[in-house]
Amino acid sequence: MRATVRPVPSSPVAQRLMAALEEILEAERTGDYSRMIIHRLTVPEPAKYTPKAVRAIRMRIGISRGFFAELMGVSTSTIESWENGVRQPRPIARRLLDEIARDPERWRRLVRRSA
Repeated sequence: MRATVRPVPSSPVAQRLMAALEEILEAERTGDYSRMIIHRLTVPEPAKYTPKAVRAIRMRIGISRGFFAELMGVSTSTIESWENGVRQPRPIARRLLDEIARDPERWRRLVRRSA
């Protein structure tokens, strides 16, 4: 096994970072993570939207299907298919629908400014 030469950091911040990285490498090598705080984050699943719910969100901000399609980054035919129950919005679209549903007044203001 070949020895590695590591430069000596000059600033106190760099020294602290190097020490922290050495701790991580040691924990990985030994499997002992007891000195570390490990955060596990979970991202909640976006809500499911019925055709009626999609249309209700669009109507709450008072815009046409075409403008809503622009806002959502999809085609007008995609909005129509969601509102007619032909297709379901994908998870990324549902996340944006969640945001719009959470604060429709904010989105109404944004739409007014761009009109």
